[in-house]
Amino acid sequence: MANLRKLVFLKVIILSMLLLVGCAGIGHAPTASVASDVLRPAVPENVHNVALLLPLSGNLADSSMAIRNGFLAAYYSQTATQPGVKVKVVNSDGKNIVDVYKDAVAMGADVVVGPLTKAEVGALASVGTPLQVPVLALNTLDDYQSHQVANLYQFGLLPQDEARQAALKMLQSGHRKIATIAPDTAWGHGIINALQNEIARLGGQVVATFTYNVGESDLDLKIRGFLDVNNSDLKQQDSQNRQINYRNDIDAIFLVAEPKVARQIAPLLKFYTNGSMPLYATSSIYSGFVQSALDQDLDDVMFCDAPLVITNQADLDVNLQGIRNKLGTLWPDSMKNNTRLYALGIDAYNLALNLNKFVTTKHASFAGATGELNLDNYNHVSRQLRWTSFRDGIPQGL
Repeated sequence: MANLRKLVFLKVIILSMLLLVGCAGIGHAPTASVASDVLRPAVPENVHNVALLLPLSGNLADSSMAIRNGFLAAYYSQTATQPGVKVKVVNSDGKNIVDVYKDAVAMGADVVVGPLTKAEVGALASVGTPLQVPVLALNTLDDYQSHQVANLYQFGLLPQDEARQAALKMLQSGHRKIATIAPDTAWGHGIINALQNEIARLGGQVVATFTYNVGESDLDLKIRGFLDVNNSDLKQQDSQNRQINYRNDIDAIFLVAEPKVARQIAPLLKFYTNGSMPLYATSSIYSGFVQSALDQDLDDVMFCDAPLVITNQADLDVNLQGIRNKLGTLWPDSMKNNTRLYALGIDAYNLALNLNKFVTTKHASFAGATGELNLDNYNHVSRQLRWTSFRDGIPQGL
């Protein structure tokens, strides 16, 4: 009972602090005299005031609160080493994001973090003039290379980044002829297009593609046809335990699927390829928390994910250990289901406070909760994620 009282008291204190931070006033900080160019104007060297723009009501409220909690957890973990920093949390739901941004600037923000949606990022990218105060957007436009705007830095959990890393991983492993399986949706096609472009750039080839509709009942038959397996092969396999013959023009398969669908497709691929075909995937196949009984069907599938999601507590940075423990105590259900968004919030705070160093130091990198972060030539924060695979239904490393 005593422990329960302590936990309740701690949660009340943190929630009270959240309210105080949300109401914190913002004043101007001096601008650093940093060398700049057309697309990277000077960024404040010492950030004192940060505005966090999120839709804290409406359809994206749960996601926004997860990001906010991660952001503020990182803030509170560093108040001793970064005194004087103030955060203003702004609910942007239903508002014109350009006006919200201008209001944040008028209140004296040194750095603006957000907005969250692609549409809002696109609105800021379409302003047409350099943004007065640097923005660390929490999403990335699919065609961000065509939307390079001075003072707009795009950072998010872009699945295309994962596809490009999967392409490199497969070719480094000697797999040059790739087959892809993805849902017949804009999301699925976007990931596959990114993979195809990167595979081609690296000298490989996507030799076969298969798209599916979520909920269709004949996946077995369609995948059998995709792999060019016939019924006589199956009869021989059943009666004589012989190897199944399947198409011989692929070296590896790249799978895009949510966990429920992946658990159907992966066993079929293993069966029809005699368990010999390397399977790669994006982080979408993993729910973000251990469900070993369900995920045993995904054993040996290789995927990349955020360090905060797939790294054992003891192997995390000490500061991240403390943050993950605190978040898991205060918001256990939300943290379990939205770990990647909490990680995004944590990294967003650290990037906001160190944006000057990040944008002015050549080849700068930052070891974050979402991955190893780098800034490319398009003001896009790219993430190098960690690779793992399932063993007994649990990602190796957990």
